[in-house]
Amino acid sequence: MNTKEEELRAISEILEAGEHIRSCIRCTYDWQPSPQDAPCCGILAVTSKRLIFCCFTAGTPWVKFINYHHISSAKLERDPLDSSENVVLMNRNEREVFRYLPHTDTLEYFIAVLGRESGIEASNHLYLM
Repeated sequence: MNTKEEELRAISEILEAGEHIRSCIRCTYDWQPSPQDAPCCGILAVTSKRLIFCCFTAGTPWVKFINYHHISSAKLERDPLDSSENVVLMNRNEREVFRYLPHTDTLEYFIAVLGRESGIEASNHLYLM
């Protein structure tokens, strides 16, 4: 089983009754407080109730839940230094950045589903950081 399948399985196992994954992307997230630590590579999933980020560190899943009512905005941004695309959330007045890892996932679709499921305004236009 590859890492993406393990992460999706971990997310599926913690979903609440009636909660479903609507869309997901591979991305990295700087979950460590120290900038020297490498970002965690995982899956960011839009569910019918919240956002869930899951990655594996040393074979153990690390999960972050983000409730929609805590998100005030969501948008795509392009980093001018390396042209990477990021999903940027304002979560409880904190800026959280999930760096998109291009694969087969469609980032624009992900943002559209996030906006629809959360009820927040989610910008599908790329902004320079």
